[in-house]
Amino acid sequence: MTINRLCHPIQHFFEGLQSGSYLCLLPVDKLHCEQIIELNEDFVLYPAGSLSADDLNLVWWPSYGYQEICGRNTVSEGLVSVSGDDLHWIKSAATGIDRDELFSGALIAFLVELDWEKFLTPPSHEFHLECIQRASNKAEMAMDLVRLNYCNPMVIQTFPNTAGFHRKSGFTAGLFYTLSDNETYLISGEIVPSVLVRGLGLELDRSACLEPVYDGEVGLIARHALRLYSNALTSSTETLKFIQLMNLIEYIASPFTYMKMADVKKQIARHVARDLAEYSNILEYFKFLTSEAGAAQGPNNGLRHNIIHLGRNIEDLIGPSKRTEVFRRLISYCAIPIQDMIRLSASDWAAIETHRENRKRHIGL
Repeated sequence: MTINRLCHPIQHFFEGLQSGSYLCLLPVDKLHCEQIIELNEDFVLYPAGSLSADDLNLVWWPSYGYQEICGRNTVSEGLVSVSGDDLHWIKSAATGIDRDELFSGALIAFLVELDWEKFLTPPSHEFHLECIQRASNKAEMAMDLVRLNYCNPMVIQTFPNTAGFHRKSGFTAGLFYTLSDNETYLISGEIVPSVLVRGLGLELDRSACLEPVYDGEVGLIARHALRLYSNALTSSTETLKFIQLMNLIEYIASPFTYMKMADVKKQIARHVARDLAEYSNILEYFKFLTSEAGAAQGPNNGLRHNIIHLGRNIEDLIGPSKRTEVFRRLISYCAIPIQDMIRLSASDWAAIETHRENRKRHIGL
């Protein structure tokens, strides 16, 4: 692939556009890059200022659309009557995003499937919101891998915001391009319920790349696990983060049926442990994470027991340094198995079971 082709998203995705797909570009807040980065064959990151509205032949954007719709529907001074398709478009227009605002930050480009006629004459504003939401969900599959591979999981300030969120307006926005008309439309609305406002975010260099997650049974489970992983690490409190990471561990161990924790920890330890001593250490540590008997007349010291059954907060149970150790362990218990799933993502779940049996023998069980 030549640099020239990569520099322009229409050229980069031209084959897919010719086949009937549509180009989408979403802002990615709190992500910075100096050069264009091809994350994989499906997703390309463009740094702030590397593209312009003219590059994509942008013909409609909220601030322009608001003035245009109001100009056509003015009844009298200060009174506008809007109906039909204009009513649905003016809801995007009311967000007020200006022509060049999205190009002042990083953008992630990829292909989407759309009913273009319905896009142009939407039955409701909610249809446009659904277009943005679907696009954001697809981009988040790439961003979840970015968070796994490049973000410091212990430093929430390094995490980019949800793909599509436009910080200046507070809305979610997306650019949608059709090859047949050679036109781009910028639509927006309120979708993302909460955002990360702390920190400078993540800086990527051109060497960044993402391994493919295939569509096998394991791949589908890996994608869901990646989504749960991102959600857990961006939780609003440490107690909620703990609960969500523990839930993710149970999902990774047995995504189809309930499994007792005594067996869950064995499955996870097979992924993580390098030898028999580390395997035994992990099993023992799970007692502290879940349910650990205290002295003969004392309380149960297990973290999950106290949090789930007694309504305690993790901050009240252990101090900062011990919490750091807990989360480092929980993150490794999630991230290492997820990486194994990605490697086996083209396979059925039986491949994971075989991998765990092989790891069991390797550890010396």
